[in-house]
Amino acid sequence: MPLQPSVDETVGLTSYRHWSIGSLMTCRALQDGENMPPDAVCSWIDEDTTYILTKRSVPRVDRTPEGDFLVNRLPNYFGLSRGIWTLSPNVFCKAKSWTEGRTTEADILRWVNKNSPSIPTTKIIYDWVDAAWNRTILISRRVPGKTYKDAWPSLTQRQRLAVADQVAGHLKTLSEHTSDYAETVTGSGPVGAWSLRVREALPRWQPRIEPRVSREDYEAYMKRRDKRAGVESAPPGIGEPFVLQHDDCSPTNIFVTTPSEPELPVVTA
Repeated sequence: MPLQPSVDETVGLTSYRHWSIGSLMTCRALQDGENMPPDAVCSWIDEDTTYILTKRSVPRVDRTPEGDFLVNRLPNYFGLSRGIWTLSPNVFCKAKSWTEGRTTEADILRWVNKNSPSIPTTKIIYDWVDAAWNRTILISRRVPGKTYKDAWPSLTQRQRLAVADQVAGHLKTLSEHTSDYAETVTGSGPVGAWSLRVREALPRWQPRIEPRVSREDYEAYMKRRDKRAGVESAPPGIGEPFVLQHDDCSPTNIFVTTPSEPELPVVTA
């Protein structure tokens, strides 16, 4: 059964600088001279304009998309389980599919900010779980710079090596956090495509939350797998704890500044 409305129909422009967001929230820009309303959940200023997020007095039951969800939606980031819109020039709204037990992106960002503050991340303005519509919503500020993929052609070899060195340093910092379980930073099971158990069928949009796996169970599984394959040497990592890592550290998920030589770029998120 498809998710209704789909995640990429979460945010709709209902009028000029006024958005419907899921079943719970609306966002709008304040008019010149308008005071901050008492029911504002949060606010931000972007290019001299104040924007506010307010909670609906009654959650939206109608599941048909409200407003134009194509306006301000990033063209390369949408699908069954995600979507991003610009609410103001430098503020984004990201929606992702959610199911009970999933660790949210905001939870992970806050954990990293607290436990590894040297690692740059996007700055959270507000986030919530829209449980009725099975999605999480994150409002955050634009990150300085551009993606490493877009910056790559303009960087010299020396600048590229500087980026690689910084990224390696951030990944090393993450790896200093260890666990005896394959799990998320909040201690829940990860979203995964692989499992050590028989799994039930799920709708395509629904994240699959795997159970936490102990290091002992994981190592026993690896040894069984290698024995069946005729591999005699021990699998790598046996006897060592799991380490924390970013599961998709690709050029589209790294943001950098793009200075001219001889300055070196800085990883900004």
